[in-house]
Amino acid sequence: GEMCNRLKEDKKCPYNDTLGSGAVKSLLIKLTKTPVTASNVFKVCKSKDICPAEFSRLLMKRATVITCSYLFLFDPIIRVRFLSQLVVDLKDLIVIIDESHNLPETVVEISSAEFYSYAVKSAKKELKGLKNTSLISMFLDKLESYTLSCGERFEEEGIINAVEFFNELLTGLTNDKTEALLKSLLKFGNSII
Repeated sequence: GEMCNRLKEDKKCPYNDTLGSGAVKSLLIKLTKTPVTASNVFKVCKSKDICPAEFSRLLMKRATVITCSYLFLFDPIIRVRFLSQLVVDLKDLIVIIDESHNLPETVVEISSAEFYSYAVKSAKKELKGLKNTSLISMFLDKLESYTLSCGERFEEEGIINAVEFFNELLTGLTNDKTEALLKSLLKFGNSII
């Protein structure tokens, strides 16, 4: 994500030059011969000073079977990123859905426009220490304030008027700042997927 990119740019990533090493290649060969879990990969990588995230991406490209959350295939944004990392098209996969009775609820959640105040708080935490995020930070402050005011109007759940919502969030922003905000949100969102 964004933090990894920043560490690499600042030459502070402890794993930056390890992916091309012979140790990585032999570990890839070894781990593709047997099923492994994410926690196993993490432990092995940490013990050998190899970036677990980057190594996992390399390992997935060689895998014949991958187990993952529904989100990796049914959330359109995550699916595009995931499949591009695998360098494969969805039509070329055999997909087996375990616990498929949970799928309808997951798909509804993916396609809903719901959000929760904890998501705003989490996004604010992720922004800390990142560069060029003042517009996003201001937007999240407004969003948090607006959701709190909505919480006072509704006891549990309620429908928010979309026009009112966007007018409130974009108040005080010029067209240029609105465009800059949208580009920042897109860049930030892409960096954490």
